[in-house]
Amino acid sequence: MQRSISVTIAVVVLAAFVSLVVLDEPTGALRAAATEGPAAAADPAAAADPPAVEAATKAPCYTPVVPIDVLMDMVSDGFDGVLEDFKANKLANVRKGAYAVAEYMNVVQHHSSEEVKAEKMGEWKKIALTIRDEMVRAAEAAKKKDTAAVKTILDRIEDTCETCHDMRD
Repeated sequence: MQRSISVTIAVVVLAAFVSLVVLDEPTGALRAAATEGPAAAADPAAAADPPAVEAATKAPCYTPVVPIDVLMDMVSDGFDGVLEDFKANKLANVRKGAYAVAEYMNVVQHHSSEEVKAEKMGEWKKIALTIRDEMVRAAEAAKKKDTAAVKTILDRIEDTCETCHDMRD
């Protein structure tokens, strides 16, 4: 039950992210709907206004709503679930859980943490992206039923997590 709730939350987070970005069909340019408002999205002439386009390119395309401590608990719980499923040889669940954790890490990269010093935030984001990419690799290996690859990847992820945790000390 808890795993399905986690996967549902990941899907909702992804949907929220996608809804923030709108494709301007005539120009093919991406712009942030939230920064320009619904009128700009409905009026192509308003979308072409240079100040609005400039503002959209400077504004973040995504702002997390989940507090970082809650999000990291979700990452930890999700990763623990992937490990449990791997030990039980439930590779279909490993795949789903790995994708959910990957999506959480997509959100983590947009977050900040009071526990991480400002000069280390670039490294923190890089670690989030590394874990995201490794979780996708784990999901793909699970789909292929390559248990040796899944184990190797999960071990690497665990080491990467520890590196990030050490940054907070």
